[in-house]
Amino acid sequence: MNLGDLVVRKSYGGDLTLRVDHIVQDRAVIKGTDFRLLADSPLNDLVQVPPTRITERGQ
Repeated sequence: MNLGDLVVRKSYGGDLTLRVDHIVQDRAVIKGTDFRLLADSPLNDLVQVPPTRITERGQ
């Protein structure tokens, strides 16, 4: 997992695409891409998604 990666949360069923803002130990601070949202999450709850997922959802 790297800064700027697009991710979804497993625990929320992958309902929102988020971007990794920064990582501290085993947690990531994530920001919404479609909604104004700031949250934190354990790294093991995040799944990286390809950038095309955003454009597919927008169609």
